[in-house]
Amino acid sequence: MRKLFAMLLVVTFSASVWSCTDEYDDTAIWQEIDDLKAKIAELNRQMTTLRHALDEGCVITSVEPTAEGFLITFSNGETITVKHGSAGDAGTQIGVREEDGVLYWTLDDEFLLRPGSGERIPVRGGDGAPGEPGHAPVLAVDAEGYWTVDGTRVEDATGAEVKAQGDSFFRGIEQTDDAVSLILADGSTITIPKAADSSLVFDTKALFFAADGSQTVSYTARNLAFVELFSVSEGWVASLDERAATVTVTVPADATPEQGRLILAGADASGRTYMAAVQLYCGTLPEGGFFVYNEGQFGKMPASLNYYFDGAWIRRPYAALNPAQPLGNSGTTMLRTGTMTYLVAKDAPFVVETDAQLHARSVLGSEYGATVGQVMGMTVYDASTGYITTQNGVFRIGLNPLSLDAADRIFAQRNGFRDICTAGGKVFFIYSDAVYVYDPATGEPAAELCPASTGFVRTTDGAVWAADSERIVRIDPADNSFETVSTGDYPLWWESTYRPCEIAAAADGSALYFLRKTGSGWSVYGRELCKYDPASKTVASLWPLPEGFSAYGCGVRVDPATGDVYVVYTKDGWGANYLKTYITVLSPEGEVRETIPYTSENETVYWFPSEIVF
Repeated sequence: MRKLFAMLLVVTFSASVWSCTDEYDDTAIWQEIDDLKAKIAELNRQMTTLRHALDEGCVITSVEPTAEGFLITFSNGETITVKHGSAGDAGTQIGVREEDGVLYWTLDDEFLLRPGSGERIPVRGGDGAPGEPGHAPVLAVDAEGYWTVDGTRVEDATGAEVKAQGDSFFRGIEQTDDAVSLILADGSTITIPKAADSSLVFDTKALFFAADGSQTVSYTARNLAFVELFSVSEGWVASLDERAATVTVTVPADATPEQGRLILAGADASGRTYMAAVQLYCGTLPEGGFFVYNEGQFGKMPASLNYYFDGAWIRRPYAALNPAQPLGNSGTTMLRTGTMTYLVAKDAPFVVETDAQLHARSVLGSEYGATVGQVMGMTVYDASTGYITTQNGVFRIGLNPLSLDAADRIFAQRNGFRDICTAGGKVFFIYSDAVYVYDPATGEPAAELCPASTGFVRTTDGAVWAADSERIVRIDPADNSFETVSTGDYPLWWESTYRPCEIAAAADGSALYFLRKTGSGWSVYGRELCKYDPASKTVASLWPLPEGFSAYGCGVRVDPATGDVYVVYTKDGWGANYLKTYITVLSPEGEVRETIPYTSENETVYWFPSEIVF
């Protein structure tokens, strides 16, 4: 952003020189910045939507005229708007060209080459990660409005960086009864078939199995003369029930592939063919995704776990591996240590300990109910010891396997307990809106340290962060010193009924993120994502939640590898629509990278995400 800010400084300076007033009104400049951000966000959304549609083999389900042009809806539910007329100012143009049956991006009608490697860039995505075989570089627009490939700016033949023009790279459309051709800014086209009245789609994109496991997946076939099993990966067994519109997939005990694919094929009365595919995983989850730990629905269903990878939800992998050991009711916190995973719930089983691949090993079960009441949070102190906050106090517990002795209560109070963490060889926990610190090395009683209602976030500089609606607190575990900064006009939202830590941070401590509280009352959630800058000790609004939605669970998490911010939000109100949940991924600067549908109306089996875990 250096060039942009430098330009704005010049504009501001010039205005201050020629202005006759003491105070300069910078409203127009900030409006220009907001407009630029909006255009960049729209370009990236169009790129992402088009790539998803091509990757998933989508068809176009509707073309609706609008005041601006046409609203195109794909069979995966995503949309793009193709505007009337040109795509913006004249200049260097991004387009496509086909060669050997593959569409490649072009720059002024010449193949666009990936920076560093000189490879042509296919429009369709690939499976590999950047730098690995099979990866198709991703074309996007950066924060200053320049075209990038995998985050590196594109250069033209003269070595100049290429600016994206306007807020669309589409010029218009041409359509027939069978297809729609999207006309890009340079006049080249991408043709995508229409759905007509027939379709074939699975109810999910991915299935997860235990070894020797079996699952049944439903599909929907509209106006098809027949459907048949096209293929399943070698070593897997699949059977089609066309009457029930289901396919049952079984993994033989001696099957060797950990990943596979199931493909169905069908045809309508005119002979047009359709295909649908499901990715199959056995025993081991692919690396590079993230977990969502679900609270469940108290009294009706236990906590559950989902995993997101490569654009698809892998639902309930824990349940597939451990059918005889359900999780507890009202899931709160998930901890991963590299070799072990801990899934914590308010009600029994209070803690489930698994290996790294989610196979259950031991539990703190209902036999401890009289001792703990309910469990809120957990921290791992070392390989054999952990601590939990409960309705009846703070307890030391044994790990691997889990064990608890009523005599190991280190803080004997009731109710009011929340988060807990380990840092600098000490244990920090929240009780009755205050942070307490306990040093296992001395065994001295825990001492009250500072006010806070939610926490904790640990950063690589050694700090521990906590907060409440009025303040952000930075704690130094080395000497228990702390620094408090007011949130000012941005009161932080924290849930009076326990949720996991409701602040998030960049791993290096360069930024904190939280949701701004609006209104009053326990059911009023944050409506706005805010960012705290520790260097300047200031808070600013970063991103507003969509109208009609509120945050739930912990609300915000940060990917420690990328610094991207993940926000979970759910439809307001009660009834079926209340269960519609999304996860939006933003850059540290607040630019929307992706919005991921999590649940849809009536999908109560995933009732409310508690937290995202990377």
